[in-house]
Amino acid sequence: MSKSATTIRPMMRPFVLRPTGWAALPAAFVAAASFFFWAPLSMALGEWAFLVPAVCALIPLLVLVERIARYRKTEYVVRPDRLVVRTGSIFTKRAIELDLENVTLVEWHSPYLLRLFYGIGHVTAQEAGSATQNAKLAYVEEPEALYRRIAEYMRERGFSMQRAETVRQERPGPMGALLDLLGRIAAFIYAVGIFGATEGADLWTLFADDTGPSLLQLLEGNYEVFSDTAFAVEMLARMRVGVFVLGGLGLLGSGLYLTLTYIDLLRRKYTLHDDVIDYEDGFLTKTLRFIPLENLADTKLSRPIHKRLFGFGDLKVSSRGAGSEIVFESLPRGKDFAAALEGLLEKTERPAAGSDVGSLEYVVEHDSAPSESSLPARTFKPKAMRAVAKSLLGLAPLTFFVLVGPFIAVMAGDTIELGPFAIASFGALALAALVFIGGFGVFGVASALIKTMATDYSFDERRVSETFDFLSSRQTKFSVDKITSISVLRNPIDRVMDTMTVRLRSIGTAETIDLQHIDHDLELLSELRKALGLQVGKDARAATASLQPDYTMLGELKRHIGVFALVPALWGVAALVLALVDAPTAVQISPWVAGLSLGVPLALIAPYLLWRGVYYRRFHGSLHDGYVDVTGGVFFRFQHLSALRHVKAVHSVEYPLSNHGDLYLATGGGFSIGVAHLPELAARHRQIDARLGEHPPRGGAAAPTPDERPRQPVGYAPHVGTELLRHLRFVFTLFTLPVSGSWVWLVSTRTDYLIEGDRISTATGIVYRRRSSVRFDRIDHLETGRNFAHGPFGTADVEVYTVGSMACDLTLRAIAQHDVAMEHIRRRTETR
Repeated sequence: MSKSATTIRPMMRPFVLRPTGWAALPAAFVAAASFFFWAPLSMALGEWAFLVPAVCALIPLLVLVERIARYRKTEYVVRPDRLVVRTGSIFTKRAIELDLENVTLVEWHSPYLLRLFYGIGHVTAQEAGSATQNAKLAYVEEPEALYRRIAEYMRERGFSMQRAETVRQERPGPMGALLDLLGRIAAFIYAVGIFGATEGADLWTLFADDTGPSLLQLLEGNYEVFSDTAFAVEMLARMRVGVFVLGGLGLLGSGLYLTLTYIDLLRRKYTLHDDVIDYEDGFLTKTLRFIPLENLADTKLSRPIHKRLFGFGDLKVSSRGAGSEIVFESLPRGKDFAAALEGLLEKTERPAAGSDVGSLEYVVEHDSAPSESSLPARTFKPKAMRAVAKSLLGLAPLTFFVLVGPFIAVMAGDTIELGPFAIASFGALALAALVFIGGFGVFGVASALIKTMATDYSFDERRVSETFDFLSSRQTKFSVDKITSISVLRNPIDRVMDTMTVRLRSIGTAETIDLQHIDHDLELLSELRKALGLQVGKDARAATASLQPDYTMLGELKRHIGVFALVPALWGVAALVLALVDAPTAVQISPWVAGLSLGVPLALIAPYLLWRGVYYRRFHGSLHDGYVDVTGGVFFRFQHLSALRHVKAVHSVEYPLSNHGDLYLATGGGFSIGVAHLPELAARHRQIDARLGEHPPRGGAAAPTPDERPRQPVGYAPHVGTELLRHLRFVFTLFTLPVSGSWVWLVSTRTDYLIEGDRISTATGIVYRRRSSVRFDRIDHLETGRNFAHGPFGTADVEVYTVGSMACDLTLRAIAQHDVAMEHIRRRTETR
């Protein structure tokens, strides 16, 4: 097998014709129906009726043109170190590059007809950033060989994937397939019952009558026969035959679909090897997937009551990217399968970055020094009274209104002279509502107590888990080294009852584990932080750098200058419009307009600024040796912590005419730790960037900070042209061309892209100076995009995605030398 780069093109006929055919089917159906009902259609639309079949004919033609253009721009490059997917459409081009060491899931999917007639299929490689950003190699020949070649290249990049031992293999069997179809079978039985209860009629009655109200008369446009109501009713009765026939065909198709789906579910096979998980399913359509155990992050075992009765469960395993998961549905002995998987994960860690080909160097991803003794497992439960209080407090507003209702009725009776009977009736309704609320309260208290008794939380040095076990059961586990951030949340009720909620976020899934209503135990928090590597020896609380806000009212005005100026601007626009319409009236009310436009914002701004002052006086941020710690809140208090190895990107926004601003540390999973009003913002941004180099992800070696800062030129003319053309894609923006053109030129002159030895950084903006930076050891994959605005100027957007992020972290917009920038980034990423 060739080890060099291989360029693959999709097969043209299915790539172009299959989507076109799927678009043509509904269009043909609508066109045929329009000709079949031409008389009533022409009566309703008149001369415009011809547009219906014309549009139906145009749709598949447009799809055909788009698919041909997409085919001409689509190619796949398979290299021993990465995958490159280039595609596009009529006006756009896009490229995605995935490093194989960041691939978390590979899937081979071959629909039956494509495999039967062409022998082709789709191969999808999913990366650790997000399930929506992946490399799909569609309509490729010999998909199984390509699937196995990618697996071989991944082994060469440091993954084990030898499948030396099969630990467990499970099939759902007939009962498991039946349980998965239970909802659809119930819907089918309901439809059959409704259909059977409907009276049918003979099919010939729709067409037999040449003079009475029949379907033929309707199609011919003879509406006079429908002038009598009795005839119309008879016609509707006859048309039920059509419903009967179409309904029967629909039920027949649904039954066939359920049968094929049942056979398809029977073919599922779940295999747990010592270093990889395989998932195979499909009867006519064939699908294979695998996840390396080195990339496995989280597990979630759910056992709904109907599956638990028969010993089945659903197991979801997630990789190092939100959405990168395989769901094993209706696993027999699912608890044993999950336990076996947990045992393997105890022995497996992700290979160190830069390890030798074919070797595995297992590393523990903690910034803290190893403890002398392993951390003991802790198990604890929610506080029952706190859960009950939450349930009862939810009914408090409604209870208040019900209780004050009778008093309002009595007072209203004295005012509007309601009779005693009306007042008594109102009081009776309020009493009935109170009884109803009481019933809900009892139900809520019982539910809270049951949930409290059935919920257990636990953690040790390897995993944090949440378990619910009553009638159904659910168990969610996060790997400690994949947890990106932790939040300790306390509201006023928590402080009264001495409880808290601890929220854990993982790189493997968009879901969180919330340890709700637990005792505010400082020792427990200390042990949890130690397990997560957020506490380092005796000097754990000693901050190495302060992230303390320097709040001023003027700074807050600068921070929200656009919002604070919005109300006066709206009043000014209203006054201008009124002056154009009725100048004397505008002059007469102008003092009132000026007073409102200034008085209302000032009346609202002053309390807001005072409140923000109280808020920031309680805000404290600090940078420790290995993690960041932020606390704050007045009524609703919080503490956010994240290890520096999990910080993926740094973003900052500098206020106008100030060196203060907002700093955001993106920790993956869509969560960022933010600090506002931070002084010396640019210096703090660079300081944190340098500190991230001392705490690389995946246990890699700390990177030295380079002295050189090579600049990637923006290219003002192409950049301005691209951005201006992008801005003018809407016709109405032509009227703003002088202003928008000047603004785009100014923004371009203030835009810098730096590709340094260890990071990429951007700086842009005029009023607000925005900076973003991503280190190369955090990058997951790159994408380039070009649309109609880029073509005339030869520019492109370069998008940078980090591991565990759910969206693009950094964009180099409209750069002329995008291929040079990509090569710089790729070379620095390979040597990280």
